Amino acid sequence: MLIAVHAAEKLVGESLKPRTARCRVRGTGIVIELDADSLGGLDAARRDTLTLAITRLFPDAFAQTPVSFAPYRIGSAFVGERK
Repeated sequence: MLIAVHAAEKLVGESLKPRTARCRVRGTGIVIELDADSLGGLDAARRDTLTLAITRLFPDAFAQTPVSFAPYRIGSAFVGERK
């Protein structure tokens, strides 16, 4: 799993050249957190292309997991419910 997270961050970094890019795996899906400028400049076509590429980096069990993009928040790696 950590290999896929690292690969997603690298892919987004190479594609968008953001100041900050973090990949978070949460119960609700895969969240790519970006700095405000990079997130604001992300158009629908590039978002769709990245979503497909990111999904392919993860194991088959994540094939139907939604990918979303959100503002980067320091310390948000462990946000949400613990089960």
